[in-house]
Amino acid sequence: MRFLILFLLSVPGALAAQPLGTKVKGELSGNLFFGNTRQLLTTSRLGYEQVDSAFQTRTEGRFNYGQTKNDSGVTEVSKRSWIVTGSGDLRPFAAVVPFVQAALESSLEKKIDRRYSAGTGARYNIVRSPATDVILSVGVLGERTRVLNAPPGVDEVGVARGLTTIRLRREFSDRVSFTSESGYQPVLRALEQYTFNSDNSLQFKVSKRMSFTLSLRDSYDSEARSRGARTNNDGELVVGVLTTN
Repeated sequence: MRFLILFLLSVPGALAAQPLGTKVKGELSGNLFFGNTRQLLTTSRLGYEQVDSAFQTRTEGRFNYGQTKNDSGVTEVSKRSWIVTGSGDLRPFAAVVPFVQAALESSLEKKIDRRYSAGTGARYNIVRSPATDVILSVGVLGERTRVLNAPPGVDEVGVARGLTTIRLRREFSDRVSFTSESGYQPVLRALEQYTFNSDNSLQFKVSKRMSFTLSLRDSYDSEARSRGARTNNDGELVVGVLTTN
């Protein structure tokens, strides 16, 4: 990660204005394999952001759906998940920024019926310029998880987690930019239990409001297999179209 940050800082950037005001964005991505292996994956995302010198709010919803044809020729749903997140930052351009955040999610592939979380902490604006952002967030959150198709008598599991997130943004030119957000959330009383999520996107602007995207996303939950999932890790590489206001 340190080498990635140094690389992003070393490349000349675009002299774009600092993004203020309201931004609405929508993205539709996917991939398709056919022939001996048939697999379909679609992802959609809708986000809203309001930024000024006193306060910043971010709200985002994402839905993933995937199908795979097994060896018997039967098509089955391999991925169906959604997540809604929201956050609020006080004085977003200060060196240290207090924040609150909350999330609600569900995941067939991770065997999560519902997962609720809410927390607070501080963001550190290591670099925040018109062309580059490097923002570190640390905090704590409370989380409750209800297992999908849990046997009778199994209650929701509640834990306290630490929170560490690194957010990167780099505009290489007026048309090419890169964004990345990675978060590590260990259970405070059992550090071997953790989640790690990473969302990385290269964007190629083709008009004022539309960009093509190439995105690599990875999501790891150390307890997924214990809930009945096939693996603890889910990753995807997708291409898509992003529109902004």
